Amino acid sequence: MICVSPVNIGNTHKNYQKLADAFNSYQEAINIFEDLLYQLGADDDAKRKLREQWVNLYKLIVVVCLQLGKEKPEYYATAWEYVERSKTRRLVEIFAQTKPANVSDTDWKEFQDLRNQITNKEKWIEDKERSIILLEELEESVEQPELDNYKIALVNLKQQLNKKLETNPQLAIGQQIQYTPFSKLGEKLSDDSTVVIQWYILSVDVGSKLCVFIYNLQSSQPYVWESSSEDLKKLYQWNQEYLLTYYSNYKTLVDELPERLNRLAEILHIDELITYIPKNCQEIILIPHLFLHLLPIHALPIKSETWQKFNPNSARTNQTHYFFECFTKRVRYAPSFQILGQRKNQKYPNYNHLFAVQNPTLDLKYTDIEVAAIKEFFDDSYILKKENANKKNLNASQISLAHCVHFSCHGSFNFSEPLKSALILANTQIAEVQEIKNTRYISLREGDSFDLQKCLTLEEIFSLNLTQCYLVTLSACETGLIDSSSTTDEYIGLPSSFLYAGASNVVSSLWPVNDLSTTFLMIKLYENLNQQLKEKNEMNVAIALGNAQLWLKKVDKTELEKWLANIPLIDPNHEAELEDWLRDLKPNIKPFESPYYWAAFCAIGQ
Repeated sequence: MICVSPVNIGNTHKNYQKLADAFNSYQEAINIFEDLLYQLGADDDAKRKLREQWVNLYKLIVVVCLQLGKEKPEYYATAWEYVERSKTRRLVEIFAQTKPANVSDTDWKEFQDLRNQITNKEKWIEDKERSIILLEELEESVEQPELDNYKIALVNLKQQLNKKLETNPQLAIGQQIQYTPFSKLGEKLSDDSTVVIQWYILSVDVGSKLCVFIYNLQSSQPYVWESSSEDLKKLYQWNQEYLLTYYSNYKTLVDELPERLNRLAEILHIDELITYIPKNCQEIILIPHLFLHLLPIHALPIKSETWQKFNPNSARTNQTHYFFECFTKRVRYAPSFQILGQRKNQKYPNYNHLFAVQNPTLDLKYTDIEVAAIKEFFDDSYILKKENANKKNLNASQISLAHCVHFSCHGSFNFSEPLKSALILANTQIAEVQEIKNTRYISLREGDSFDLQKCLTLEEIFSLNLTQCYLVTLSACETGLIDSSSTTDEYIGLPSSFLYAGASNVVSSLWPVNDLSTTFLMIKLYENLNQQLKEKNEMNVAIALGNAQLWLKKVDKTELEKWLANIPLIDPNHEAELEDWLRDLKPNIKPFESPYYWAAFCAIGQ
């Protein structure tokens, strides 16, 4: 007997334009796939491999839903639901897990730690093997012994996990993911002034277009915008050119960033998309897809008539306006809507204890000013300064007490091995690796000269306890980047690791950021948060960050002089340097007007 899978049957129906039949077949296949995932329980490696094999199935059903939606709009809501079910499944599953009632806290934590260690090891091995293949390295490569050691460690961890499950089988009882249907979105949004914009890339093999879903509390189904195949080609080309310049000639990218963002705004049709946003909108939640997570969508320039739609009483000017300026509650990001809905709602948080890491490599002079100023906004603080900000002193119990965690240091994202992305601590060898002058960037792509054992890596952040933490601020370079090469869109990066550790919000960056402008931006961010607490007894990170970015973009010499007069400058050398810098600054010049200085930072989370 020949067995034909529901996927093949669905493909046949799709080819003959029997769309309803194709939808039913794809839906049956997805139900089988998700049931298999559930049955695999704690076997995360098998789940990952299964997701890689089935990832296109979700795209196929989305394509069919979009075609059906042209006559039956309710299918647009179904398309959105399958987009959500395809995204960041591993992260969603982790957040959805709950401890069985008859399992102790200790056993549950040990079980979770083992699973995370296994997942991290598997991801590292996968990335390393892919790197070796791409570089056409031989089996006797110098990297082979390290790879073998990781495989041995993985086997040992799996044996430990199996023993744990044998002695306590209740640990394996997981929670099947219950995805929010479109009809229940209103329960996750605060009011109808919040609009969600979600991107979804349908690659050439399934659809060759970019889809955008726009919806709010009042939507019976989302509005769906679809690009042309030519737009998608242009987007891929723009991204390739952007990344090539990013790594080969960063100075050129800094100079060209405004024009590149203009071009991206055209390709994404940002002004057209804004026309579908209600005029009463005050807040935007952006949910990118794949490499769109690497781009500052909030900082795309808009046309003056678009700006006037949301600011009808404002006078027309020649200055450039940006997407996030249109909305009084600004813009925040989320990996997926499911993860957004699972984060704890902490509108009135405890917010009086700061944990900070300050200038551990001794070469970021303005971070000292930054942390000294931020400290004034908290009743209590635990700060690791300079040489003391090392791995040994990074006390997990102290971090767990913090309501705000602030890293003011170097950082870097490792695209070839994302789990080795890190925040740089003291006593790390940095002399032999690449730096970009006047930024908080050190390359982690230069091989063994960099001692990762003395850094805080993405892999290690998963084990932190940040359940009391309202905000993690990563005042460093490349801290918002993710592994956009992941075929299953797993959103692997520093933000996801801090969210998993329990933080409600993360502020992170998309490129090597300037040391001085970042110091000003960070101080203004915390100043805004403190003002919110005083005036409203609540905080909103997206508003505080967006307003800080607007301030930095517009500030001139006169205003900076007045503002700096109230900032504690504890080092006379720093004060003298800032005075010299201000003296050389011409009146009416806005030194940080370029989006390079302010657009890198994003608010992710609640």
